[in-house]
Amino acid sequence: SSAQTMSSFHFPPRNGVLSYKVDGHNDKRVETNSLEPLVRYSAVIDKPFIDVHPRALRNKVVDTEKDEYTSAAPWYGNTVEDDVANLGSISLVIAHCEQSLDWISGYMFRDDGATISDITVYSICGIPVHGAPDGAKIIIADGGDSLTLGGPNHVFAHWIATQNKDVSAENKDDVVFFLHDSPHRFRDFLYWTFADMLRIVSANGFVCAETTFEVVVGRPREVPVSSSIYHENEQLASYAPGRYESFNPNFSSDYSDLYEWMSTMGMNVFAEHHYQPVCYGDMFAATKAQLFKKKTVGIVQKMEKRLRRGAELDVHNDADLEEAYFASRTWAALLQKPLGFNGVRAVHKRKRNISCIDSRCGVLTFRYKHIPYPHNLSPMTLPHASIGMPYVNEKNVTALWIGDVTNGDPGNLGKFEIVISHCDKPLHWLKEYVRGHSIDSITIYSKCGNPVEGAPEGSKVIRLPNVGRCDHTYAYWMARMPPVSAEMGNDTRHDVVLFIKDNDHRSQLWDLWSIEDMFRIASSNGFACAESVLPAPGEVGFEGVSISIYHNRTRWGEFSNGGYAREEGRDSIHEFKSKYTNLGAWAKDLELPVPYPFLPVCYGGIFIATKNQIAKKGKAVWERLEKSLSREDNIEEGHFAERSWAFLLSKPLYPDRRKLLYERNGLVRCIGYFKGRCGVLSIKPDKLPSILKLQGS
Repeated sequence: SSAQTMSSFHFPPRNGVLSYKVDGHNDKRVETNSLEPLVRYSAVIDKPFIDVHPRALRNKVVDTEKDEYTSAAPWYGNTVEDDVANLGSISLVIAHCEQSLDWISGYMFRDDGATISDITVYSICGIPVHGAPDGAKIIIADGGDSLTLGGPNHVFAHWIATQNKDVSAENKDDVVFFLHDSPHRFRDFLYWTFADMLRIVSANGFVCAETTFEVVVGRPREVPVSSSIYHENEQLASYAPGRYESFNPNFSSDYSDLYEWMSTMGMNVFAEHHYQPVCYGDMFAATKAQLFKKKTVGIVQKMEKRLRRGAELDVHNDADLEEAYFASRTWAALLQKPLGFNGVRAVHKRKRNISCIDSRCGVLTFRYKHIPYPHNLSPMTLPHASIGMPYVNEKNVTALWIGDVTNGDPGNLGKFEIVISHCDKPLHWLKEYVRGHSIDSITIYSKCGNPVEGAPEGSKVIRLPNVGRCDHTYAYWMARMPPVSAEMGNDTRHDVVLFIKDNDHRSQLWDLWSIEDMFRIASSNGFACAESVLPAPGEVGFEGVSISIYHNRTRWGEFSNGGYAREEGRDSIHEFKSKYTNLGAWAKDLELPVPYPFLPVCYGGIFIATKNQIAKKGKAVWERLEKSLSREDNIEEGHFAERSWAFLLSKPLYPDRRKLLYERNGLVRCIGYFKGRCGVLSIKPDKLPSILKLQGS
């Protein structure tokens, strides 16, 4: 053979292979007529690698859009070939905390021909599940049935770790979708359609619901940088979300970075592959062939044990647990088929920069003038615009600070009802207060034995024992509110209820939102407080300080009140003091889901809430609250409840918005005048200009 060797050529990946040119005359080659090519794959779905045709990689400049699209597919986590016909059954595993699941039916079942064989919903926060698809199996995982799970990543790991691991030729191509009830990133990035996810998972074995295409008003946004699902090894390996530590004292894990997290579980992906895929948004699908590989199952079992810390700490928001950040960046590397040789070349060819965009450290990017978007790309949509958002996601920090919104749409609200807590004041003023608004019903709860004067026509008057003031009245009504309906033509989820006392008492320092403003705010946040944190006309607030509706959770829990009488001669403080040392102890005893690290507070006892937000907490919460407020008339528990309505009824704060509050806050107040607003976030006016400049607001 050495005599026949002409040279050593570079034929990737056969570097150094010996070769010679055939002259066609004197060469004696081995006859190959009896050889047949090895048929390695019976279908695309069985290919072990993600690859592209080398034709798309031959030239530095790709001539056709088709070739460009082909070479770009791995970059975006897409595929140009699929095998949907060979997919098996489809199952859904859903982590539920408090948001309605009605969006899932519209998203998953809008494609004709898709059949879901099995739906499992894990309820992890003790809140009733609304909007679950028909036939869903509901598993209570909040400790009530001896099963306690943390956030979505723990739910997914638990499901994989506890399934039958036997994968056969009959079920290896079954697909499992892992979803949660809060697709809160859907306004930032486009999501693959259900059909696209099936197409991609059939070829890649895994697909992330969230794409790398940013979105503005439902369409792709033209940005000068294209980011990939793939990340550079060194930067990704060193990822550690330490900047979130200040939000939760129990946030930090025992792992210094993502490399240590993966290595201690036996994952050697950083040594085995050039680039690592990452799936953001914590929603994905995978085939059982990828899910139940022996090595994969062992790693997931270790992951599940590590994520139990969230359940032990009663942390159901993955943004509050470092292990969840690591797990989120593990799924794609663990479950997706690796890149083949040409797949690596396709990604490497496109890469120009390695960036740290927010928490996407190590993501591969390149600048471009035009790139063809993957076909059929569309955003995941909820039933309405702002009203369907599962989070308080206000990006204008000034509006967020004062409890206002910039994206409210009151036209999406439903019927308007009023609940009035009456003692001894006439109600003539109410007609002017709600003038111009169509009212579906007015219920007056009279508690002091006095006649109801000035009640609007058609009002329903109900007598109640004189206990718990207005807060007891509100809890009483909520505990008896009929179940909400999502039926077409009878959708009551977005009906709004005004809870108000028999006086339009105004604070001497703080202004009230108009009823129109309250509708606008409630259409986005699900809740609106009548009393604002803006100075009343002619006032400057207190000490010229700008205060927020948000409070520090720890200091908020320190509030207590030894005695309070708004009207002397009527209000006795003899039985005022409760058995609780402070507000935090009361909330813990009632098992209220107090958010961390910031929570909104509504002062004044007047507010609006949607029925959907009331229903989400479940009747048990309102029944416990009603019972606690039934002790006497003028009681400390009423002041505790006043400081709890906002966080119980408002949508939760979007995790990334906490950083804005943290940066803006100058001082947490809890002395003097602010003893009654213990924990309130505040800033001095002289610091405001620099803060606004820093935050661009």
